[in-house]
Amino acid sequence: MTSWSTSARPVGGGYASKVPADAERLHELPLGPDPGVAVAAIGTGRTAVGLLDQIRLGREDRVIVTSAAGGLGVLLLRELRAVGATSVGLAGGSAKVRAAREAGPRTRSTTSILPGPKRCETPPGSATVLLDGVGGEVAETAARLLVPGGRVLSFGWSSGRRATGRDHVVVDVPLGPKLLSRPGGPRSLEEDALAAAADGTRVPVVGSRYPLEDAALAHRDLEQRRTVGKVVLEP
Repeated sequence: MTSWSTSARPVGGGYASKVPADAERLHELPLGPDPGVAVAAIGTGRTAVGLLDQIRLGREDRVIVTSAAGGLGVLLLRELRAVGATSVGLAGGSAKVRAAREAGPRTRSTTSILPGPKRCETPPGSATVLLDGVGGEVAETAARLLVPGGRVLSFGWSSGRRATGRDHVVVDVPLGPKLLSRPGGPRSLEEDALAAAADGTRVPVVGSRYPLEDAALAHRDLEQRRTVGKVVLEP
C-alpha cells in the first residue's frame, strides 16, 4: 500500500496528509501520470526496475509470473509484453484473474492468466523463467514447468516459505542490498520507473484508492485479498 510521497528515499509519514521533505529528495512528475499512479510507480515501479536489472528477458522467453494481479506482478507482465516475451500469469480467484487479464495494452506477446500453477496449461519443461514473489508450494509447482536450467528470480515469499528446487537456477534477490547498490541509488530506480509510467511501458495499476481516514479499511481489504494492483491512500 502506498500513500502520496515523492521522496527519493524511504521516509515516514505515509499516514499523514502533509510531510516535510528536503527539496533535493523530491521528483518533478512527468506529464501523464496522476499523483496516485506516480506514487505507485515510485513505490512498486522502482522495485520492478531493480528486479529487471537482475535478469535479461527477450522474445524467446516463456515466463511465468506469480501473483500476477498484484502491483508488482502487473508491472512485470507489462514489461514482458513490451519485450515481446510469452508470459503466463498466475492469479488467485476469479476477480484477480479477470483484473490481470484486463491489465495493460495488447501487444505482440501472448499472455495467459490462470488461477494457479496446478491448472496451468503450460507443458512441463517449456517455460524458461519464473518470476516469483510467493514462494512455497505455488513456486515449487510452477518451477516444475521450467526447462532444465531454467531461471528463477525469487524476490520474496509471501506464502511464508521459500521455494526449493533442483532442476533450475535460482537467482535470489534480497530486495534491499541488491536494489540499493545500483549506481545512482534508489533515486535512479525511481526516475526510471516514473519514465516508464509516463511513456506507457510500465504503468502501475492503482486498483484501489482510499481516503486517508479509511486507512484501517484499506488494511482490512489487503489482508482479505480484496484488492487488485496497488493500493493508494489519498489525502
